Amino acid sequence: MIEKLLPNQKRFKFDALIILMAGLFLTKIFYSGGTDFISLILNELIVIGFSYFIIINIYKAVGNRKITPLNMIASLIVVQAVFLLLALSSGIILSNEKLVGQELIIQPDTIERIIISLFNLVILVISSIYLLSFRELFFLKQKKNMKAVYIAMVVFIILAVFTSFFVDKKLGYESFSFIHYAFYVNALILMFINSLQISWIAFLKKKEKRKLILLSVLMIIIASFSVSEISGNSSYSNLMSSYSYSLYQFSIMINIYCLMFFGVVFFTTLFHLPTAEAFDKRTKEISSLQYLSRLISQAQDFKELASSISEHSVEIAESQGSWIIWSRGDGVPVAVKNAGYTDALKITKFCNKYLTGLSIKTVDLKDLYKTEITDEKYQYAIIAPLKAYGKVHGYLFNLRKNNVEFDDEDKAVLETYSDYAAVAVENSFLLKESIEKERLEKELDVAREMQRKIIPQELPSYEKVDISAVFIPAFEVGGDYYDFFRLQEDKFAFVIADVSGKGISAAFIMAELRGVFESLTKIKSNPKEILGLVNQSLRRILDSKSFISAVFGIIDLSENKVKLVRAGHCPPILLTEEGLREINPTGLGLGMTFTDKFCDTLGEAEFELKENDTLILYTDGITEAKNSDLKDFGTDALINIVKDSKGRSSSEIANEIIRSVTIHSESNPQHDDITLVVLKLKK
Repeated sequence: MIEKLLPNQKRFKFDALIILMAGLFLTKIFYSGGTDFISLILNELIVIGFSYFIIINIYKAVGNRKITPLNMIASLIVVQAVFLLLALSSGIILSNEKLVGQELIIQPDTIERIIISLFNLVILVISSIYLLSFRELFFLKQKKNMKAVYIAMVVFIILAVFTSFFVDKKLGYESFSFIHYAFYVNALILMFINSLQISWIAFLKKKEKRKLILLSVLMIIIASFSVSEISGNSSYSNLMSSYSYSLYQFSIMINIYCLMFFGVVFFTTLFHLPTAEAFDKRTKEISSLQYLSRLISQAQDFKELASSISEHSVEIAESQGSWIIWSRGDGVPVAVKNAGYTDALKITKFCNKYLTGLSIKTVDLKDLYKTEITDEKYQYAIIAPLKAYGKVHGYLFNLRKNNVEFDDEDKAVLETYSDYAAVAVENSFLLKESIEKERLEKELDVAREMQRKIIPQELPSYEKVDISAVFIPAFEVGGDYYDFFRLQEDKFAFVIADVSGKGISAAFIMAELRGVFESLTKIKSNPKEILGLVNQSLRRILDSKSFISAVFGIIDLSENKVKLVRAGHCPPILLTEEGLREINPTGLGLGMTFTDKFCDTLGEAEFELKENDTLILYTDGITEAKNSDLKDFGTDALINIVKDSKGRSSSEIANEIIRSVTIHSESNPQHDDITLVVLKLKK
């Protein structure tokens, strides 16, 4: 059983303790000693030697177990009660001994000697437990170095118990009794000094101090009975001194130490009791501030955090209700604690005029009850602004039902608490925003990757057409898209589109749009018909707020003819030898309507491309690029650049347009994709 309860190291120490106790037990059975000086000295040395090692091994076997002072004292009361019962039962053990004159003659047989030895061993263990417990209580929360004083007390106790046989007149050594009394008095003085050095009582809560007073009184009563029972010419003294004067004196001194110790504990706790409430309050304040300090660095939901703040503010302000008004909300109470929500609304409305400035305010609520009725009647409210990063983010309310107004100390504590609370809540919002920002950035990364794969990696090569394209994505991914589809050896389709919206949703629509165009261009050859079918295909993926502008056309290189349709997109620009014009057929944006109206309003432009004619397709990212004055680059500026581009290749025209747009908007960040496609018929 012991092997299961004790680890290997502790089991070894426990085994050593058993061996030492058995050694003392057997030694005293077979060696009774005599009354001559040498025999007495030898007997006491044997008992003290074994007792010392038994105490040391009890300490090692028990180890540094974490136990509260109150639990330890409660355990000592049980031990003291057992000691008293043993002391009272000592008369039963000596009932068969002979009384000669006024002296009890103890002449035990072997069985009685065994019983007496066991009795003394139990007393030794109890006294050892007491000494070790007092040691723990003495050094608990001790800030001063009191080790020397404690060791001195133990040394004088050992010397006093060792010389205790000097005072027994029967032995004839009373002339040396002054040595014992000198050690005895010094030991008592040091016991009293050590009892006065208790430090841990100040750290107890008020409830614990009340409990400690009751335990101390109980211990003093039991210890007083014990001392009266074991002192003088009692059966206990005869039984113990027949075994060992030292052990008897040790048990007496430990009981006297117990009376001193708990007498001091009683009066010290009694003197601490009036300040216990203030100490408990200060402890709660510190604990709440430490709790908020931890919350500042933790990720918490706002509701949970606000609830914790209100709950702890009730404790530190000793209020009967609390809630928060947060500026990011709609001005209604949140995290209402110990108060009705309707009451909180009425009191908040009444105190609305006080929700200004950076200072904490106390409000007398008596005027509230002239016009309002609340479920619970409150006397005072205290409103602490929640300040963080130089700004008031809300207010913390606390209420009291009694007539005790919030004093300056309450205000100072709540002001500090509210500052910590504000930082914790604001950090919670900032962290939430940071997480959301990180999520959006990851979403943008996905959208950029999708857009990169959708945009052609290589431009098609045709002998009669010089093609250039430029795509510059914005930081926030837009919905620009262009592509080319080979229909026959001398015929191909082109498309440029702009999906409304940004981010991953626009990227998904682009991907869907590409697939639809790629499929339809394989089975249809009329631009108007293809765009009508594209519009119908987008019905299932576009919501009512989304649409797509697009230009779709087909170039027949065998006849140098172009057919194109425009669905609400920027009009293409055609540059010819004769001049410049915009190709502007009618048309609604894709997804703006899914009825026949889309096809009915969709116009188709057909024109011929001659040598050196240039067709320019673009998105509004070019014309709406803004400068530092938020002025658009504009269509006119684009047309002027194109007008001056005769004789240039398609890539030169594209580069000049992009260069001009970049110069115009260099002091303003790009907020939309820039897409440009230039088609020029070669000579």
